[in-house]
Amino acid sequence: MEENELRKYWSAYTDSWKLMKNRQMVKPEHVAQMIKKHDNPTMGRLFCLVVWQEIKRIKSGGIPLQDKQYEECLTGAWKLFKKYSDPNDLDQYWNGLVDMIGVMSKEYGNCSFISNLLIHVTLEELERIWRTGKQKIMKGASLRPGQGYTGLLLENERLNNRLLRRWRWSKRWN
Repeated sequence: MEENELRKYWSAYTDSWKLMKNRQMVKPEHVAQMIKKHDNPTMGRLFCLVVWQEIKRIKSGGIPLQDKQYEECLTGAWKLFKKYSDPNDLDQYWNGLVDMIGVMSKEYGNCSFISNLLIHVTLEELERIWRTGKQKIMKGASLRPGQGYTGLLLENERLNNRLLRRWRWSKRWN
């Protein structure tokens, strides 16, 4: 991923930290401003699902993490995103990512804040980036007359098999 794109994501993670640090004063319009500023559906979840839900949980009597822990969670999620920001088809890549998410989740007691941050924002954005790259490759594939579809179909079959394995794996845990 290019440096300027990484800066956009860094900005989203740091803005979410600013909201968490000042959570006593955050109102829905602040969250809406951040969603509009970052203009990415998955990063919108960062503000709605992660930050705003955590603020609502705290306001309804939930026990907050310490400020330092929120900072560490967001910084850790950013570092994880940056490390895995160039998704590929290798099982080694995806297994490493899932393992790191598991380690980080356990570190914070699998609290909803870290789970939402790592799974519903970081992992899903990396998957979106990967799918977008796949779609570009598939659209860019052109066949000359007489050229077979073998490579294209094998790649597509590989993609479908990976998605099927993930779906089956997720069903075992739900």
